[in-house]
Amino acid sequence: MKKCYFSNRIYKHTIPHDLNQELFHSLRLYNRAMRTAYAWQTKHLRKGNKPYEGSLHVAIKQRFQLDDYYANSAVQQANALHTSQKELQALYVKQIDSVVQSIQKKLKNVS
Repeated sequence: MKKCYFSNRIYKHTIPHDLNQELFHSLRLYNRAMRTAYAWQTKHLRKGNKPYEGSLHVAIKQRFQLDDYYANSAVQQANALHTSQKELQALYVKQIDSVVQSIQKKLKNVS
């Protein structure tokens, strides 16, 4: 039986150098926008003041000259990272509590 496969994958060696450079620049700019959005959100949560005017989406869009799609994606990914870290923090606290309790048990048994 024959199978048909379809792939959207782009290989760097199969595309022209100019397009390769444009893709590299776009990905790098997107990553910078995402890191900036994350840093600004963290600063806003810690200090209470915003390092930007208005909404974060508009600030990222203006700072990096991105269209709505990339700016919104960067902000949403930064939001997802914050949410994930909050969930992980609660998990880490539970793990540390269980480790402390087991150490206290061992210390009671030794004494």
